[in-house]
Amino acid sequence: MKNLRRIATAGVSSGYLCIDSRTKGFAPGELIIVAATRPEMGAHVFVINMAEHIAVQEKLPVCVFLMEEGATQTSLALLRSGLPLHREGEPEAEVGATAEDGPVAAKESMVAQVGNLIIQETPGITLSELAVSSRRAAQQHGPLGLVVVDSLQLMGREASAAAEGATDHSAAAQGLKKLAMELQCPVIVMSQLKPEVERRTYKRPKMRDLRQWGALDGEADMVVFLYRDDFYYPNSVWPDVVEINFQKNPRGRTGKHPMVLVTVRVPQMVCVMVENNGDYE
Repeated sequence: MKNLRRIATAGVSSGYLCIDSRTKGFAPGELIIVAATRPEMGAHVFVINMAEHIAVQEKLPVCVFLMEEGATQTSLALLRSGLPLHREGEPEAEVGATAEDGPVAAKESMVAQVGNLIIQETPGITLSELAVSSRRAAQQHGPLGLVVVDSLQLMGREASAAAEGATDHSAAAQGLKKLAMELQCPVIVMSQLKPEVERRTYKRPKMRDLRQWGALDGEADMVVFLYRDDFYYPNSVWPDVVEINFQKNPRGRTGKHPMVLVTVRVPQMVCVMVENNGDYE
């Protein structure tokens, strides 16, 4: 489904030629924010497709952290590799904390592994808990190729931040950037945008929309917005087209690129995102 040609990359390949041509790959230590107003924009499909490519084709361990209950089954349904579900953990009361990590509150987690793809579903996971699980995965499976966080707004607050009444998500983004540097792998974090975006005539997200959550763009190395014209305008000439809009890119040009949401049977019905190399404005 993806373009199988490859280009030289400075980091790990996304599996999409159009993305790699702009980014030169996702570099170690890089924080990438993928933001959209609604799930219908396709952010989860887009990111899981890339995570699967890195795990299967690049043969690198990938950790995916989900915070919505039941999200694991949704993510597993998007996988097209055909690899068996190697392990699906029962809810467990710990996340592998050690004395060096300091006190970490216990939460129930569901863990599923398909090949090199490790999916952990922990509603309200905090940054410190996520970091512990990522370090443990790196110790068990080797250097990570990617960490995915879905989503920034669903992460739990640390006890110290909660006590201080902190609400700025930029602290979490800063922590994820530090984790990316520590693990020397890219971290993709999905971010919701506030409803104000949809109340204006021009509904394409802008950088200022992301800043409503704090200085996220300052912490991120790369910022990508997703937008679907046909979601707002049923008669749009771009049905099922997802606009991938690079607003911050350290190694290439910014701007928009179209991709298409399609449903295929492999053998079950799966929604995937493929490249669209046609004209688009």
